[in-house]
Amino acid sequence: MAAYKAGCDTVIIPKDNEKDLAQLSDEVKSAINFVTVTKFDEVIPVALTAIPSKKSSATVTYSAQINTDNAQNQGALI
Repeated sequence: MAAYKAGCDTVIIPKDNEKDLAQLSDEVKSAINFVTVTKFDEVIPVALTAIPSKKSSATVTYSAQINTDNAQNQGALI
């Protein structure tokens, strides 16, 4: 049900859990393609529909500013 609410159109589930699909509404079952698998090797072709391209050369920089004048920071290791 969470996958339906999130807008997923395909959900991979263990074959042993296929019986649990009976608990879902017809609306959910018709909106989602449920793929049952028995081995992890069966997941990859379904989950990765396209091979990711080479990593981007973009760089992400993180910075933080510490207020050393703040009384709460006194005694803190900076």
